[in-house]
Amino acid sequence: GSLLHLEDDLRGGPRYVMLATIRAFALEQLTRAGDEDETRQRHAAYWVAFVEQGYPNHFGPATGIDRRLQQLEKELPNLRAALAFMAEAGNADGVLRLAGALAVFCQLRSHLHEGRQWLEWALAHTVEVQTDARCRALVGFGLIRWAQGEYEQAAPLVHAALAIADQIGDTEIVAHAIHVLGLIEERQQRWEQAELLLEQALGLWRALGAQEQLLEVVAGIVLAQALQALP
Repeated sequence: GSLLHLEDDLRGGPRYVMLATIRAFALEQLTRAGDEDETRQRHAAYWVAFVEQGYPNHFGPATGIDRRLQQLEKELPNLRAALAFMAEAGNADGVLRLAGALAVFCQLRSHLHEGRQWLEWALAHTVEVQTDARCRALVGFGLIRWAQGEYEQAAPLVHAALAIADQIGDTEIVAHAIHVLGLIEERQQRWEQAELLLEQALGLWRALGAQEQLLEVVAGIVLAQALQALP
């Protein structure tokens, strides 16, 4: 048998996957050669770039959201290894970037506790600067806390994200933050505010060319709200 087996990657191209035993052997050789740190750094950098490229809908219509989530699920051991390595190496900014980009995945695939732990750690260990990575992590943390039913705690995180995103002109994160604020209002049965926010998010997602799947989800929530709000 070959040491590598073929799988389809995210973009439909071939991807060679090294068998776990061979991977372990290769890592052992690298450790002996003293190159382990550099290899792990490259590995972590690769996964940060890979995940950020798909946040939250940077991929074309050919790649469904479900397929993207399955891909990330399959790569969880790699993603965990990258997060652990960066945390051990004191690269909190790297953890912030990766955990923030993974928040939507963690919420949709119910890795809430794990996603929350990484985001909490990264936000506590990084400087409060106005970057897309920080507001992505804040809105992601808010989304996870919303999913855990902590609406009062989620809202300030998302508002903080929105303030940064407005300041740095990141429309995508503005759309995401307004979307999450709408979801928070909806769960608290504040229909009017929820509908206003979700209408606004829907308009922004549309302008950004978001995938139909995402637009249908937001539009569906907006419609449900409007119907519930009727006397």
